[in-house]
Amino acid sequence: MHRLGFFITPTPRTADILLVAGPVSDAMRIPLVKAYEAMPTPKRVMAIGACAISGGVFGPGFMASG
Repeated sequence: MHRLGFFITPTPRTADILLVAGPVSDAMRIPLVKAYEAMPTPKRVMAIGACAISGGVFGPGFMASG
C-alpha cells in the first residue's frame, strides 16, 4: 500500500481519510466524532461495507441516530 501512496497513521492528527468499517453503535459514536474532529482539514470519511453504510443485518435499531 505504501508504494501506492497509502499510509496507515497511528493518530488521526496526521490522517486525511477516516475509514469506517462495521456498524457505528451509540457507544462508538462519540469516539468516532472525536477522531474526526482531531483530523486536519481537508478531511474525508469513507464507509466500507453495508454495515457501515446502512447498518447491514444489524438494522436501524442498533445504529446511532442522526
